[in-house]
Amino acid sequence: LERPLAGSPDAARVGALASTLGATVLAGVTEPEPHDAFRNEIVAWGPSGAEIGVFEKVHRVPFGEYVPWRGFFSHLASLAAVPRDAIAGHGSGLMRTPAAPVGILVSFEVFFAARGRSAVRAGARLLVVPTNTSSYSGDQMPSQEVAADRVQAVEEGRDLVQAAPTGYSAFVTNSGAVLERSGLSVQAVLRREVTLRSGATLYERLGDLPVLVLAAGALGAALLLARRAGRAGPEESCKGHRHRGSTTGLRSQGCMVIPAGPGSGVESGSGGGPRGPGPVGLIATPGPATDAPDEGSGPVRRDRVRLQHMSGSRGWACLLGTVA
Repeated sequence: LERPLAGSPDAARVGALASTLGATVLAGVTEPEPHDAFRNEIVAWGPSGAEIGVFEKVHRVPFGEYVPWRGFFSHLASLAAVPRDAIAGHGSGLMRTPAAPVGILVSFEVFFAARGRSAVRAGARLLVVPTNTSSYSGDQMPSQEVAADRVQAVEEGRDLVQAAPTGYSAFVTNSGAVLERSGLSVQAVLRREVTLRSGATLYERLGDLPVLVLAAGALGAALLLARRAGRAGPEESCKGHRHRGSTTGLRSQGCMVIPAGPGSGVESGSGGGPRGPGPVGLIATPGPATDAPDEGSGPVRRDRVRLQHMSGSRGWACLLGTVA
């Protein structure tokens, strides 16, 4: 509107429609305010034709309905497409009408779970989404809006009605099923009975808290495992075997850890693995018996030892076997 709603021909016209139908009528209205501002409202008229309620949109679209830090961004780009800023509303979104206590989610607000939850907690038995997607020429945003309708309906356990002069008008059940949907930006009248529901879903009671707690627990567990892995010594890389031997011999089924690389007695590329820069680890697995020299004590027979290539930046070799 170019002028306030009260006393205007537009208000009289909608009031007369509500009186003729003997029904409650909700209409989206933008009212001008001084200092380049406006209000985005949902106004209700009762069966008598009188105005019975107003709800002002709480979640405004940034850079669509208002420009945050307008003074700053005006130096970076033209803001002619958004010449005025919407005034943010307040309240739960509950509107008590002769038809039912309804929860109002104005367009963009359907994407915010807290808006539906606050209306239902205040007593809403039906969710209503008045919207206008005229800023979007395709169906990408209108389709996302219907998807958000379905999520809100399931989260709050309420049927939902969306009305759009552009975009999609739709009926959605509390289970998320779309019972009927208009064509995109098609003038149509949809009629269907909806159920006025009560009670509270688990999500309505607890909100995002269970999800946040589970996410924090998973993150904490991952950090703890990462710290333990970072403190793990070479012996722990031997698949749980402890270092019970020494460089001069191995006890039965013991584990000896020695560095791989030049001068260590275990060279990169041993055991059939590819040669390459840097240390290459070798890990022993069950295989044919072999003899291997021990430090200063001559040949020592190790049973069931086969060296197998294993790449790794630390470069350790693990030998599992028995002393002959």
